[in-house]
Amino acid sequence: MNSTFTLEVEFVKLNHSLDRVLACDVRSDTDMPPFNRAAMDGYACRRADWQ
Repeated sequence: MNSTFTLEVEFVKLNHSLDRVLACDVRSDTDMPPFNRAAMDGYACRRADWQ
């Protein structure tokens, strides 16, 4: 972790934001979809791949 560094924050228009990193969280006041949907959430890993 000694090689980490902090980036400066700058404000750019959305159409100039490709390949950039957000400096803060983005939150929505509306759930999309408006119901619980877990069928597509997450991912799977085979145990053999991690040993």
